[in-house]
Amino acid sequence: YITDPDTVCTSGSDSVNTSDKTKCSSDLTSVLAANGVERSTATDDEVSKCVTYLNDDKFWPRQYQLHPNAKRVKNWLWTHSRFRKQADVIVDLVKQNPNRITKIHRLFAKLESKIVRHSKFENEQLFAFFRENSAKLSLNDGGSKLLERLDELEKDHKGLSDPLHLEGVQACHKDYNHKGRALISAITAWRQQLEEHLEMEEETLVGIWLNLSPENYAKYRTYLSWIYAAMY
Repeated sequence: YITDPDTVCTSGSDSVNTSDKTKCSSDLTSVLAANGVERSTATDDEVSKCVTYLNDDKFWPRQYQLHPNAKRVKNWLWTHSRFRKQADVIVDLVKQNPNRITKIHRLFAKLESKIVRHSKFENEQLFAFFRENSAKLSLNDGGSKLLERLDELEKDHKGLSDPLHLEGVQACHKDYNHKGRALISAITAWRQQLEEHLEMEEETLVGIWLNLSPENYAKYRTYLSWIYAAMY
């Protein structure tokens, strides 16, 4: 998020003079500090490898507990984990007995309402902050990748499929075997779509969110309603 790992020099490079090595070492330390990581006694080579991990979009969503600002994202990620667990319950129920349509609809409607509320918060508050302040977050590309991802995510919020009301599923209601196969296929595709969306959200935002400067984090908090300020 702060630097490109391909441009980070290492102490073992023969082409780097003493002055450049000193600057490189200082730059590496700055990158770690910007990510909430203490250098301690690590060598430049070790730090350079660490920077490569830090710049992987998947690193902080999976290792956020290690960050000193973990509380910033903890409840948001917990909400996502609840969506995943509740979605898995629906998928398992459909696979076990797709004829339990009343319970399937009830569970799906309950989860869908939660996702809709969560998406509204993201669009109007969370995404709004990152969108309006993307150029001020010390990102390599000035925030262009962040803006592209936010556009994709907001589009997803408007188009997340409803597997219970697809034409193919509804058309099979008189044929149990056909209906079961169609519903299982539709609910599995929906679960995959949901997972891909949640992963994109997490990989796009968690690292940046954790590493917001105190000033930018304070500004982010001004975007939150009183309800969500207590949560996120």
